[in-house]
Order: sequence, then structure tokens, then C-alpha cells
Amino acid sequence: MATESEMPQGYWVNENDDPAKTVANDRRMLAQMADLVPSRFVPHGTPLYDEKIFEQCIEIGKADSIEEGWDCTWLETLCAIELNNLAPQIIGSCVATSHITLLATRMIHEIVLLGRAEEFLGRKLSGRDSICPFGPYSYRAGRKHAGINGNGDGSTCSGQIKGSMVYGFLPCDTPDIRSDFFPEPKSTSTYRQWGANDRLLNEFAEAGQKFDLIEAPEVTTVEMATQMLKEFKPLQICSGWGFRTTGTRLPNGDVLSSRSGSWAHSMQVQGIVKMTNGNWYAKIRNQWGNYHAGKPYFWVTIEEFGRWLRNSSTMAIGTLQNRESKAIDIFGGL
Repeated sequence: MATESEMPQGYWVNENDDPAKTVANDRRMLAQMADLVPSRFVPHGTPLYDEKIFEQCIEIGKADSIEEGWDCTWLETLCAIELNNLAPQIIGSCVATSHITLLATRMIHEIVLLGRAEEFLGRKLSGRDSICPFGPYSYRAGRKHAGINGNGDGSTCSGQIKGSMVYGFLPCDTPDIRSDFFPEPKSTSTYRQWGANDRLLNEFAEAGQKFDLIEAPEVTTVEMATQMLKEFKPLQICSGWGFRTTGTRLPNGDVLSSRSGSWAHSMQVQGIVKMTNGNWYAKIRNQWGNYHAGKPYFWVTIEEFGRWLRNSSTMAIGTLQNRESKAIDIFGGL
């Protein structure tokens, strides 16, 4: 498994700060936002969903030794939108990179499973027709509200959530975006140009603000996290916790991970499930790529996940305002 020194991080305002201080500041900022606009930080309740599609996802889970719970990647697999295969982050943009991937995950659930009258931002993983929003736009929106300027990397989860609520997210097919690749550039200079100041954010703000992150409840316990996944809301987790693979093999053949060292990092909680051995686990997708025993994700026990939540800043990615659609063609062109 990759170590902190081998891959870019990006969750820290000041690398000299204690990790607990950064998490505490993030939580304080989230609490302030919740006081100002409580409707955006309170869960809306379990939604109605397409039972046939839901059962097809459950069958995917059963084939992977899952007995109970929900894994958001099942629906991605069913729709042939494999967000696991996105190009990995290239700078310390983990907060934004994990965020735009989570926005795409939630978008798929809203449109396909919940039947919202919306359209995908795109139908592919990469290029102008990417389902993911444009990464550098979200990166700058988050850094702006985290109070970070200049060419250094990094952001905060609270800043990213506020950035998406104020500035929205930018489709990759927006005219006049200049980038060598989508949804994230391959050039580090392009990312840092966007992240340095508000010039490009302001240039494209009118287009981005047509879209919105409407709901992002804070999550502090396993019970809350499990409920959010039941409502098809994946989680963004930011912390100073690192992990390593262990020698324990899970029923589905994957390898268990456990806490080790420190990552100033943001990742994606995609599932909380019970496997055929009777134990519950959390599935964490890391946008670095296949660095976890050959997989772009890893598993931790539910007990360790609970401890991690208490030492992190974690939000559910809930209701979005996407492109409106009168006629929904769920699987066409996928």
C-alpha cells in the first residue's frame, strides 16, 4: 500500500498543525454553516426508489459475499459507469478529487435509482462528456472558502462543502474551459493555476452556479453513516489517519486494512456492509488508483471505522441540483 510520502495528499491548511486541530476547525466551520442554513445539513429521510433496480444491485452484492447493507459502487457497476477507473489525482487535490467523484456517485443514484427528472452531466468517465464535474473548478471553490490562495496544495472538507453550495459544480462540456484532459487535467500547472486565486472561478461561476449541492449532513457515528448509505448518500471523509493492508483475507477475496501512520487525506466512504462471515465492514474508495493490494479501495472493520469517524470531518453527499430532464433515458448510451 502506498505511504504518505509516495502520493499527493491535500487535506491540511497548515502542514505544521496537529491533525486534531484541522479536524476540529473543519467541524467548527460545518457547525457554523448548519446554524446559518440548517435545511442543508439535516437529512431528508429515506427516499422512495425503484425496487427492481435496487434488487439488481443487491444481487451484485450477494455475488461479492455481501449479506446486508449498501455499497454505492453496485449501481455504478449496473450502469457500466465504473468510477473506480477514473484517472487518479495528480496533486494535493484530494478534497476536490474525492468530492467530484462523490458528486457523480450521488448523481447516478438520484437519476437511476430514485428516478429524479434530471440528466447526467455526461455519459463517459473522461473527456468533455464526463459524468464528473470539472475538478479544478471545484478545487478552487473549496480553497476559496477554506481561505487558501497561492500555488501550494490542499483544502478542507468544510471549505469544499461550502464551495459547492455557493459556486455549484461545473460540467466538463462548458464552453471555453481550457484543459488538456477532463474531468481533471494531466498538467499540474493547470490545476495550480485554478487553485491559486479566484480569477478562473469568477470567469465560470455563472455556469457552475446552475448546479448545487443542496444537502450535506455531518456524520459522526457508525449509526449515522449506515443511515446515510441506506439513503444512497455516499460520504466524504477527511482526516489525518493512515491505513495499511493486513494479512486478513475477507470472504470476497479482498484484503482487510487497518490504521497505520498518518495521511493528510480525503477519501470516499462508498459502502457499509455485512459479509458472509457475519462481520460488518466499511468500504473506502481512494482516488489515488490501484494502491491497495491492487484495488482502488480498501476495507476496514466497522469498529475501526467508528473510531475513525470520531477523529475525522465527514459529510454525506446528499441531494443535488443537476440538469433537468423531461424524459429520462437511464441506460441509453451507457
